[in-house]
Amino acid sequence: MLGTLLEAAGPPGRSWPSFRDVRALLFGAFRVRGWAFCLSTLWVGIGTAGAGFVFLSSMQPVTASNDGIPAWLGGPGASSLIWTAGSLAGGTWLVLTFPVLVAGLIRFRGSLLPVAWAGAWATGVTLMVLAYAWADNVPTKMTCGGNGCGVTPVYGLAIVDWRELAICGAWLAVAAAMTLILARPPAGFYPALDAGRVE
Repeated sequence: MLGTLLEAAGPPGRSWPSFRDVRALLFGAFRVRGWAFCLSTLWVGIGTAGAGFVFLSSMQPVTASNDGIPAWLGGPGASSLIWTAGSLAGGTWLVLTFPVLVAGLIRFRGSLLPVAWAGAWATGVTLMVLAYAWADNVPTKMTCGGNGCGVTPVYGLAIVDWRELAICGAWLAVAAAMTLILARPPAGFYPALDAGRVE
C-alpha cells in the first residue's frame, strides 16, 4: 500500500512519503480504527509490559541498592528512571481505564458486543489489580529483637514470580479478545449488512 502511495503521490524513485502523505495516512487509519482501537491498544500494551517487566525483575537477586530493579539495567540512576517511567505508565493506564470502556460501549451500541467488550475490560482491570498485588518480589522474613518483632527483607535471594508471567499471558489473551471484538464493524458502518442485505 505504501509503495502504491509513493508511486502515485511523488516523482519516480521517491523512497520516503511527504509529511502531508504521512499525515493523511495516519488520520485515515485513525478514522477507520477509531478511538476504541487506539485507546485499548495502549491500555493493553501497558498492562502486558508491566507484568512482563515484573516477571523479569523477579528472576534476579534483590539487593538493598537495586530494590528489585534488575542489575543489568544499570545503577541507582537507572533504577530511579525506571521507577519514574513505571509510575507514569501506571498513571496513564489508570487514566485510560474508563475511556477504554466508554469508547467500546459507544462503538457497539445497539448490539450484544458491549457485553463482550465490558467482559474483556473487567478482565483487564482484574489482571492489573493482581499484578500490583503480586508485584513485590522482595522476599521477607519475620525477625524478633529487643524492640519487638517485625518483617524484614531478605536480600541476595531471587524468587521467580511465575504468577506475573501468567498475568502477562492473560493480558495477551485480553488483547486478542478486544481485537476480535473490534473486527466487527460498528452498527451503521455497513447499512446493507446491518439490514441483512448484501448488494
